[in-house]
Amino acid sequence: MPTPPNPGAAGAPDTAAPTVSLAFMKLKLAALLKKGPAVTVSCSEACGIAAVLTQAAQAKRGKVAMRSAGAAPARKAAAPGSRPSRARATAKANIIGRATGKLAAAGKAKVVVKLTSKARKALKRARSLKATLTVTVRDAAGNQGNAAKKVTVKR
Repeated sequence: MPTPPNPGAAGAPDTAAPTVSLAFMKLKLAALLKKGPAVTVSCSEACGIAAVLTQAAQAKRGKVAMRSAGAAPARKAAAPGSRPSRARATAKANIIGRATGKLAAAGKAKVVVKLTSKARKALKRARSLKATLTVTVRDAAGNQGNAAKKVTVKR
């Protein structure tokens, strides 16, 4: 009598996230505007690649939060050994470029980040750019791996 196949041996689900690393060449602002940064992405397995170039949102200067007339609101006492909590204004990072790609097997792939038209227009007048490149890879099972690197480009 044949034995039934072991369901845990060959059909184990893939739950391991792919490992990812990225590298790119140093660029001048003119070259960045001309063709966008080329990024070499390496992945431990076949995966889809999504790269996003973002610039930190600048805090608005000269804006002061106005309080209503009267006494200042009372602050809560902080627990011993902890810092008091403070409400912070968070601003979204500005997306200035995107790229996508695919890797058929483990290895390296080159993707070129395409700048948005709004970013291209602003960078024509800029002296330098500080941004963050975030690369997300996703394998066939849906597992996700991330890598990020700060980019500084000068005129």
